[in-house]
Amino acid sequence: MPGRLTFEEFVEATKIIRTKAHLFAFFVEVVAAYGYDRVNFSVRRDSALSEDDLGFGLINTYPVIWRAYYVERGFVKIDPVYRRAVGMAPPFRWRDIEREEDLTQFQIHFMREGEAAGLYNGVGIPLRGPRMQIAGIALASSVRHIGPTVSLEVLSALCDHFYTVYYRICGSLENVYYGAKLSERECEVLIRAAIGRTDAETAIVLGIARDTIKSHFRRIFIKLGVTNRGAAIAQALKYGLIDL
Repeated sequence: MPGRLTFEEFVEATKIIRTKAHLFAFFVEVVAAYGYDRVNFSVRRDSALSEDDLGFGLINTYPVIWRAYYVERGFVKIDPVYRRAVGMAPPFRWRDIEREEDLTQFQIHFMREGEAAGLYNGVGIPLRGPRMQIAGIALASSVRHIGPTVSLEVLSALCDHFYTVYYRICGSLENVYYGAKLSERECEVLIRAAIGRTDAETAIVLGIARDTIKSHFRRIFIKLGVTNRGAAIAQALKYGLIDL
């Protein structure tokens, strides 16, 4: 199993991957190094993918007993994690759902059952883009305590790039992106974020204010139809707007 890869290292390592099986296995190893050894990757709708590349649980490393119980009880109809992920939500931690949403007692009980089955520290990463796809990755841990958790932005960047590589392998990258182009300065800001530079470091190198960097990112989000930096980086890489 690899150690914790930086986003740049993950991008570089995926350049040689040619099959879905290899990609799935590698991605599971990468996120497991961050403590998330339970993975569920699903694509409900995406006009650029064939029927063979769509489905619920395309990767599913959840406990077998829980998976069977989930299907048998039809939990997808009430699963608050799934319902939130297929909406327009940004990346989220499962624990925040009960605080932010008015769940039924049945849904709350469902969340407790998931924990009892060995799904802790859950994270939901919706995958968005210009084709109005409905897709996402759910990550969880088999142990309750995994030490310091990584930021949602890092997990989102890894998941979004995973989806970019999934596109390449499935032969869907011929779908040309006709959205607004990024300016040279927007590309510079995005590339530096992709390789792990802070806003402060980027501001010094480019000779601009940190508030200006934030303004650039707001415009980038609007142009690419995303809500966070990880997704912006993945979209820009997918459509060749930047290169690392």
